[in-house]
Formats: sequence, C-alpha cells, structure tokens
Amino acid sequence: MKMEKYEDAVSYIMSIPRFSGKNENLHTESFLNFLNCFDSKAKYIHVAGTNGKGSVCAFMTSICMEMGMKTATFTSPHLVDIRERIAVDGKMIAKEEFLSCFVLVRDALEDYRKQGNEDYSPSFFSYLFFIGMEAFHRAGAEVVILETGLGGRLDATNSIPAKSVSIITEIGMDHMEVLGDTIEKIAGEKAGIIKAGVPLVFADRKGPASRVIRETAERLGADYYPIIAPNSDKILPINKRIAFSYESRYYNNVTLKIESPAVYQVENAMLALAGLERVFEKDRISLKDMEEGLLKMKWPGRMEEVEPGVFFDGAHNVDGVKMFLESVKHDECKGKRRLLFSAVTDKQAYEMLGLIEESGLFDELATGCMETGRSKSREELEDLVKDNRNASVFDSVTEAYRMLRASKRADDYLYVCGSLYMIGELKGGNGYND
Repeated sequence: MKMEKYEDAVSYIMSIPRFSGKNENLHTESFLNFLNCFDSKAKYIHVAGTNGKGSVCAFMTSICMEMGMKTATFTSPHLVDIRERIAVDGKMIAKEEFLSCFVLVRDALEDYRKQGNEDYSPSFFSYLFFIGMEAFHRAGAEVVILETGLGGRLDATNSIPAKSVSIITEIGMDHMEVLGDTIEKIAGEKAGIIKAGVPLVFADRKGPASRVIRETAERLGADYYPIIAPNSDKILPINKRIAFSYESRYYNNVTLKIESPAVYQVENAMLALAGLERVFEKDRISLKDMEEGLLKMKWPGRMEEVEPGVFFDGAHNVDGVKMFLESVKHDECKGKRRLLFSAVTDKQAYEMLGLIEESGLFDELATGCMETGRSKSREELEDLVKDNRNASVFDSVTEAYRMLRASKRADDYLYVCGSLYMIGELKGGNGYND
C-alpha cells in the first residue's frame, strides 16, 4: 500500500468505517506504545462529555496560547477539512505534515502486525488519533488537549499512559445505540476517563449523571471538582458578549467575559478554567492569561455568526437544542427569526423539533436533505414538519439556506441548527461526527 499523496492518505482514512466496533484499550495502548510518540514531559488534558467538549478544548487552547505554551489539540468532528481535528497552536497541521505522519503510522502498523498482531486494524477515529499523537510529538507540544470521539471508556484517547486532569462536560442522551439507553449508563461510559490520582473537573448539572461520576471518582481515589454554571436567566448577553462570575482557585471571585452570544458557553468556559487551574500553579497561569484567552477563543459552528445576523450552531441532540434555544431567547433580534433545521437518522429529530416549535421563537422554518448518507429523506422530513404551517421542505439544505438567506431582512436573524454535518456542508465540506 504505497501512498505518497495527501489526497490518497485522506481517501484511505475516509474509507475506514466511522462507526465500527471499538478496539479493546489494550490493543490501542499497545500500538501507541509501539509508535513511541507519547511525551512524558507534556501536560495531557482529557475531555469527555456529550455537549461542549470542543468548546472546552478551544477555551483551554486559547488560554494556553496566551500563556506562551506550545499547545496541541485533537478534536472532532471536522466541518470542512479533516486536518481541523489535529491542530498546533490553534492551526491545523499542514498537508505535508499530515501525509508524513500518516505514512509513519501506516508503516509502523505493518511492522506491528508482523510481530504477532496481524488482526489489529485501527478504526477511523483511532487512525487519526495516532496521526495526531505523532504530529504533536514532532511539534514538541507542551500541552496536549484530547477530546474523546464517542464515550470515553473505550475511546482511543483513553489509551494515553498519563494525564494531568480529566474533564467531563454536560451529559445527555446521545449515541444511545452505543453508550446505553439511560443517563446513568452514558455517564458510566464517560466516567471511564477518570483515573486514580488524576484530578477531575465535571459539569454538575444532572443528578443521576453526577452521582455516577462522583462514585467513580471516589472509588478510584481521584479528587473531583464539580462546576455549577449560573442559570441562563442570570446571564445577559450584551452586544454578543457575555460577562459572568467565576470562583477562581487562585484569584477568588472574578468577573470574566466571553466573545459569544451563546449562554451555554459560560459553563464550558468555567470547566476550561477549573481544569487549567488543576494543571498549573498560580505563578504559571495569570488572571490576564485567563481574561485574554477567553475573549480570543474561536470555535466554528457553535453559535457562530458567519455574517451579520446569521448564526450556525451545532446543536444536534435534545440537550444541545435546549441550550441553543436559551441563547436565542436572549438575542437582540429586532425583526423576524428564521431557522434552518435538519437531522440525521439516528438523532431524536421529533423531540428536537418539538422543543423548537414549543419555544415559539421562530417565524419561519425550513428543512432539507443533507449530502451524507445518514440524512433523513425528503419523505421523513415532510412527515417531521407536517403539522407546522410555517415550515418548508427542500431537496437540499443548501437550497433551503439560500431561500432563507434571500428572504432575510437587515433586522432579521437566521439560525442554522440540528446537525454538524449540515454546517460542514454549508461551509463547503463534509464533516463526520464520531
């Protein structure tokens, strides 16, 4: 298998099933050890959860860069370019570097199989994880921030031999076919990233999930720090910026700001801050680093204002839509609100749309089919919105977006939510959620 072109490497990886069964941790750990790309001098930060993982990673990346640290981030999904998943100092790695790391992993895999491991085949996500780890090793990263792809216990990122802190964001009902059909089962899978002696920071929002996380931490002997964000009615965005109060480990009660209209980002910012304060001592992380890092954070597809009055949000499950709607309630729209909504087949589309319709926030709704094979069909979408007089169905989300964009007036707001696939498509590519 000779591949010396970037496009060939991407095609090969994209051909690997994205939702194949998980490899046992021992296999992933063994091959990671074989690659010899884990740097024991770096600080490794591990993030799991249902919603907000990527935002927490982005906040931490921005703050660590303010601290002057070489910072690597492994996240998913990508929206347009697969290299978005593997970034150093906030920038995805170059095509040449991606190809070089791919070739090294590919060749190492061949050697590894010759040593009695002929049945080992990394999944789509694992392959990218190995490429990322090699890229971070070459870059000399001082901080490596790893976002789980799905779950935590069996996730490839859980194969690292040591880390400085574990972070678990809000937990909700998503990927139930893999993680379990109750909040407790899902929380148990996420809690699989907790390790003995490693501090844990988690979003203390749902009682049953928090109980599982606490019990796991106590059983393993991991100190834990619950984060409780203020209710959305106590958060008032002004000019698309939000101020909030944070009880810092080092600086007591401080007022901080984020450059976002999304009220749910307050919790994610607090998780990021609390996590970093468990990794670094006071003389290493200043209040100014925190302030500037929060304000400079950028994370595409999360209440992202792509042009004036047009917002893309990646809410794709019930809890995500609830948080999305809380942000919309606090917006500054003086005209009509319009929404483009679509979903893939394994998501709770009826429940999500039910919340949207009950909110009464939108004057017009449109939906359409996505390019991904997991998209709901036109017939399914028509059934989804059949009782909504203000809804229109299109053959594609691109067509639906163009219609809504054309009818938007200067004081109207246009929102897009329901699927990161859709956002990737509208941005010009195809992202894949793991």
